[in-house]
Amino acid sequence: SQNILDSREDAEECVNDTWLQAWNAIPPQRPDRLSAFLGRLTRNLALDRWKRDHAEKRGGGETALGLVEAATGLAHLAGSLLVTALPQPRSRVRVICNCLLVSMSTENLLLALGRGTGIWCFGAVLGWLLIPMMQANMSALLRLRIPVEMQARVYAARNTLQFFTIPLGYLLGGWLVDRVCEPLMVRLGPDAALTALLGSGKGSGAALLFLVIAFAGVAVCLLFRHDRHLWSLEEQDRSAS
Repeated sequence: SQNILDSREDAEECVNDTWLQAWNAIPPQRPDRLSAFLGRLTRNLALDRWKRDHAEKRGGGETALGLVEAATGLAHLAGSLLVTALPQPRSRVRVICNCLLVSMSTENLLLALGRGTGIWCFGAVLGWLLIPMMQANMSALLRLRIPVEMQARVYAARNTLQFFTIPLGYLLGGWLVDRVCEPLMVRLGPDAALTALLGSGKGSGAALLFLVIAFAGVAVCLLFRHDRHLWSLEEQDRSAS
């Protein structure tokens, strides 16, 4: 059962169910080989549990994903309206850094630690509400800093890198979850601190990846806040305006 099921707890429950079914089946059944009979019972129970769990995850997962995506879209719309209503900030660089810091920390942290669709939707709102504000101020800095005759080439290069790396990120994230994070969570066992924090079985690997991304994003944001080249753009923006 351990080879079929992803969770040690599920495998142990499957073995217990095997003994119960064997107790109820003998008699009237009288198997010629008890080991083969028990092995067949265990395998069938494990397959039934695997099919049931994955059927539940497909239905529930699609609903949860749809709700989170809807929350993301509504947050992005609300953030866009917020940008149009607010006046120009005194420090565009500070706004960019703060928006990115809030987005990277809150959404990924709540996706990692949350235990329900409501928490995940709340994380999506916090993660995407300030993104339009960040993008608007970043676009303003670039347009003020880059000469007009070079803007088309610069934006083309930036968009190429941005949209080319998105599918690569999805592929790498899926590989890390399936091949690195979930096997690691299985090896840690039920008594580990990460297991108590993130759970076990399917989904724990994705939670671990979101947790790593949250801390890595915060670290990168704090690092770039101390980059003097970014703040030099702020001075050029003030002189241009």
